[in-house]
Amino acid sequence: MSARPRAGHRHALRGTRQRPGGPHRRGPVPETGAVTAAVRASVRHLDTGYDALLTAGTARKEARARVSAAIETVLASWRHPPGR
Repeated sequence: MSARPRAGHRHALRGTRQRPGGPHRRGPVPETGAVTAAVRASVRHLDTGYDALLTAGTARKEARARVSAAIETVLASWRHPPGR
């Protein structure tokens, strides 16, 4: 798990960094449901063993439950990176 979003995650975040009011206004972007869902899905597939669980025959609902803590850990590390 990294403190910075990987390339796959940056794809999910593309277009979300610009603030209303002009192309040069930058800052924290309010989380929307669609963006949050896309980032969660990206983390689920790239930073957890979710796909391996599905391949091994684990039910989708159970696999999601098993990796939910790992997803939260990654997201928390991005919200509050060490040293900041």
